[in-house]
Amino acid sequence: MEKSVTTKQIVFLLKKLLKKHGYNYSDLAEILAISEASAKRIMSQGDFSLKRLEKISEWFGLDFFDFLDKAKSVHLEPYEFSSEQEEALVRDPNLLYTMILLSVGYTVSDLSAKLNKEQKPLDRILQQLDKIGLIELHANRKIKLMVRAPFRMKKRGQLHQAYYDKFVNKACEHLRQYNSEDQLIVSEFYMSDNLLQKMRKEVSEVHSKYMDLARMEQEVVDVSNFKPVTEIIFNTNQDSWKDVLIPSKTFPDS
Repeated sequence: MEKSVTTKQIVFLLKKLLKKHGYNYSDLAEILAISEASAKRIMSQGDFSLKRLEKISEWFGLDFFDFLDKAKSVHLEPYEFSSEQEEALVRDPNLLYTMILLSVGYTVSDLSAKLNKEQKPLDRILQQLDKIGLIELHANRKIKLMVRAPFRMKKRGQLHQAYYDKFVNKACEHLRQYNSEDQLIVSEFYMSDNLLQKMRKEVSEVHSKYMDLARMEQEVVDVSNFKPVTEIIFNTNQDSWKDVLIPSKTFPDS
């Protein structure tokens, strides 16, 4: 299946090209013969017509299809929360929960039904997310996402310390109770370092592929029936089954 390009990838590439060439939104507006406000709106909403994309690619000296290929190859870097944002998200887990739902396409109406059912004060949550810069909250609960998924915790930061152990422990608990809908593959085999590195690279590529496909799907499919998926990929050359089944202390020293 050929990978399609998303508006997020186009916007990311365009921002990168603008910065590289020292241009700004007023330059983009001039090329497209629109106002600067319209240029900003197009960039924030990803509202590009085919004609405008052709004009933009020509402006940067690129063939239109080369421009699309470059956009397809864009790997969207995870957004890393600031220390202030992490502090707030740790203090109130409902903020992180709500932000994740918003990032995968839930509307405020969806959230209202979901969170009111769980007796969580949505208005306060939205106000806090606005305060720490993750959304812009407007009248009548209209919101604008200021950051996009995927998200990344600071390594050994507040979120990592607060949730990582809980997440791993919960996942391990679930593994002990997994059912036919889950997939668990446990195996041990021997291979060279070169083959191990190749396997890890290919596993990472497959993981990235389906993360990208999931993001594309969220743009065109109703997310209300989506299922949360937890994926843990862990391979190690430590603690083999032999070490578990036959501890070294089983045998007396010679």
